[in-house]
Amino acid sequence: MDHTGFGNLGRNTYRGPGQQNWDFSLIKNFKLTERQSLRFTTDFFNMWNHANFGNPSTTDVESIGLANSPFGRITSTLGTPRLIQFSLRYAF
Repeated sequence: MDHTGFGNLGRNTYRGPGQQNWDFSLIKNFKLTERQSLRFTTDFFNMWNHANFGNPSTTDVESIGLANSPFGRITSTLGTPRLIQFSLRYAF
């Protein structure tokens, strides 16, 4: 029998929130003359701007039961918001 009151979940069986990060690129080549070309590129990082949440706090077990206990709360996000990058390359 467990006398600590913290349950009997096995070690390393907990998984945090899922993560999603979609990156996407568009490239268009334009031939200006036989030897000259222009390349336009657009890159989207985290295209859908999906929030990726961090793992919940699990280190402050002494505060369980208090009114404002941080134990088990998700208080952070990971990664960056949507980024869009444009580039133009002229080759001769």
